[in-house]
Amino acid sequence: MNTLTVHRYPTEVHAGAGALDGYLAHVARDCCAVLYDPAISSPGLDSLVNDSGVPTRTAPASPDLDAIVEVSQWVGAVSPTHLVAVGGGTTMDVAKAAHAMADDPSLRGRIARTASRAGALPLHSTTPTRRSRSLAVAATTFGTGSEVSPVVSVGVPSPHGPCRVLVSGLDLAPDTAILDPSLTSTLPSHLGRYGIFEILARAVGADVGSVSSIPTASAEALSLAVQACDLLDTAARDAGLDSSSRLAASLLSAQSHLGWALQGRPPAPSPLWVICDEVASTIGCTKLEATAWLWPHWLRAVKTHGMPWGDPQRLQRHANQALRGADDRDTAQAQLNRWGIPTESMDMGPHDPDDLAARIIARWGAPLPMLRGFTRESIAAFFAGAQ
Repeated sequence: MNTLTVHRYPTEVHAGAGALDGYLAHVARDCCAVLYDPAISSPGLDSLVNDSGVPTRTAPASPDLDAIVEVSQWVGAVSPTHLVAVGGGTTMDVAKAAHAMADDPSLRGRIARTASRAGALPLHSTTPTRRSRSLAVAATTFGTGSEVSPVVSVGVPSPHGPCRVLVSGLDLAPDTAILDPSLTSTLPSHLGRYGIFEILARAVGADVGSVSSIPTASAEALSLAVQACDLLDTAARDAGLDSSSRLAASLLSAQSHLGWALQGRPPAPSPLWVICDEVASTIGCTKLEATAWLWPHWLRAVKTHGMPWGDPQRLQRHANQALRGADDRDTAQAQLNRWGIPTESMDMGPHDPDDLAARIIARWGAPLPMLRGFTRESIAAFFAGAQ
């Protein structure tokens, strides 16, 4: 009998109105340091930022390796008992990487070396190292799920041009995740829609693009997709999301990582995720913009070619129960427009599809398993169809 071993870091989730200030009141009694997005405000956060005895630092604008090194050195210098990060995906990724790098400075060199030859760096730890401090992250967005995931995306220069390295390992997972709807109250409505779409793309992409060894994984992925589509319909109908819907989106985002939907699958179970990561780095858009742009074309590739793009039967199940029948390029494009996620202005610009396909295979093909079964020609043809 085959057995399954799942390695997890026990991130504690605090969710609900007032969750951030309640947590800050608890840790303020100890030695804490705060990394924060200056655009965010709450009574508890403002009190700590204005307290001359509490080390604080504004988060860098992007999760580049040099910026992470600077923050890690600051963390080491102030030596807090608790590190608290308040912000969006960039702030959370910087905090997670800097927190780990403060204890293991060699991580910097490993990330830099990886960028020249691959797109991913698995740290391979099945148990987290003993931590010098706790890490809490309070998310001001939803969709990435970075507040509960053991993964960070780090910007690094490489022979292929500016790129990102996906670093994964239990030492990157936060100790505490804070989901407070007041922190997403100023999130622009279009970014909220993109965030929910990211949950949908994560669930459908993984379930259609791979098979899980866990019997309940596919059903949970479908449930996530149904709930994400419901939230997108609500956001489109009401021209935004109220506090309860934003909290629901935050919880759904966290659940997409904490549950079984992604477990028992190969690394990077969605080929669309890998491809869009490189597209975003190359043409200078966000990863979500790239994902929304290529989503209808990926659905068409699954229906036309099947694996390794994805399984048509599993896609049909998602189309019937979650996607409201939008399972091809035209219907999916219309659905994105209805949700307020426009993609018509996206294109490759001056970048050659064949060159970008070559870059993707160079960074994510063999020996990495993420794009097994893909060729430069098949990816270039996919891009050509998206023009």
